[in-house]
Amino acid sequence: MRALQLIEDRRLELVDVAEPAAPAHGEVTVAVKGVALNHIDVWGWRGMAFAKRKLPLTVGAEASGVVETCGPGVAGLNPGQLVSIYGARTCGLCRPCREKRDNLCEHVSGVHGFHLDGFAQELMNIPVRQLVPAPDGVWVAYERSASGVDEVWLMRSDGSEARALAAGVAPAWAPDGQSLVVARSTLDGEGRDLWLVPVAGGEARQLTDTPGVIEQDMVFSPDGATLAFGAADLATGATHVNTLSLQSGSQPMDLTEGATYVSPIGFDPTGETILVGMVQDDVLKLTLIDLNGNALTAVPIDRRKSQGDGGADAAAWLSRSQIVFIRRLEGLTYVYTYDFANGTAARVLDASVVTPGSAITSLRLAP
Repeated sequence: MRALQLIEDRRLELVDVAEPAAPAHGEVTVAVKGVALNHIDVWGWRGMAFAKRKLPLTVGAEASGVVETCGPGVAGLNPGQLVSIYGARTCGLCRPCREKRDNLCEHVSGVHGFHLDGFAQELMNIPVRQLVPAPDGVWVAYERSASGVDEVWLMRSDGSEARALAAGVAPAWAPDGQSLVVARSTLDGEGRDLWLVPVAGGEARQLTDTPGVIEQDMVFSPDGATLAFGAADLATGATHVNTLSLQSGSQPMDLTEGATYVSPIGFDPTGETILVGMVQDDVLKLTLIDLNGNALTAVPIDRRKSQGDGGADAAAWLSRSQIVFIRRLEGLTYVYTYDFANGTAARVLDASVVTPGSAITSLRLAP
């Protein structure tokens, strides 16, 4: 079978390797159908000093696939089922693993595609605890590029009914799941405007028309009536947070005029305020602003702007008044919570507890 391997630093080759043996107890053979490019793939390709591994190494740190065969002792998965694969090889024995919190495993043996063979191969045996089954029947939006053309595609979570939806990138779902917003290149290729595209078909509606501006990082308010997004001015290099009512004829409103902004992260659960990543006095801060652009609270994250973007991967709302976020201090990363109601922050996780020498780069909350 085929595999994409790193033969030496900055040299990849498509090679033939042996197919895996029958899955062992608690394992599943997965037919890999899609591999994403992760920043850790780039680090490994460059030969970063801390990438302790043996070459050749099959690359690929993020992937999804279809269950091919289930080994003895596997329950809850069936051949043909679509799954996403967790990228770290966890022990399955420590307390967090037994509590199904493998992301906090105390004995991680490595990351696939970086320390261990990765997912860029046709078949692979994976412990069932590392597999997350896709929900039945829901639509999944993804980007696809070919011959210089960027498109947003849809498919069902079982991999069926794949179809091109619209030209553009960075799809953002509306809360009702009936439409999404995409960023589409302008005719002169010098910017990106936003378009609202119905999932069931029909004509897309142009939301913005701002030449020389790249609009990106779109997030909806909880009720779906308002859109927040980043607007990068190519002439000045400034990037601001804008909001836009989705009522026909509305115009964008700049909430952060005169500031250097990183990205909008999300509305609070009430839709009354927006959390953004903003650089102020050369310090990256999570800043809470209201819909008139008034800054309410700022939480310092990092003094080095190049370290972390403060974006949607780095923070999330826990409740109406509390967020969880990644904070980088003196080269180390931590997970903190912050309560806007009483202005208190608390450290809840140290990256070195997860894996010595590791860094926390993103976080996600379960629904």
